Amino acid sequence: MTVFPLTKEVTRIRSGGVVTDPFGNEVPGPPTEEQVLVFAWWVGSSGEPNLSGHVERVESDASIIAAPGDFRPADMVSLPGAGVFEVAGHPANFDNNPWWSPGVETVSLRRVEG
Repeated sequence: MTVFPLTKEVTRIRSGGVVTDPFGNEVPGPPTEEQVLVFAWWVGSSGEPNLSGHVERVESDASIIAAPGDFRPADMVSLPGAGVFEVAGHPANFDNNPWWSPGVETVSLRRVEG
């Protein structure tokens, strides 16, 4: 459970998986869109992408702070007025420490061009 209020709405776009077409071929299914509440989101302020994390070194154009498990690496996110982004790597979760469990994770995003 998060101690931060989830009040900002974004649209999560998730792959529809694999379906079988009328000819028996496995093809990508249609993506699903769902409104998800997050604590915060922001887009980088310069032309240079942000470098997040020390181990993965993921470059990001935007970030969101969300409830754990709400976003996965294959997801895309539409931020109001900012465009569509794809989740870059796995979300960073800081709950595994001896002092405090914030109940949220940081999700790095890369801008989708086109």
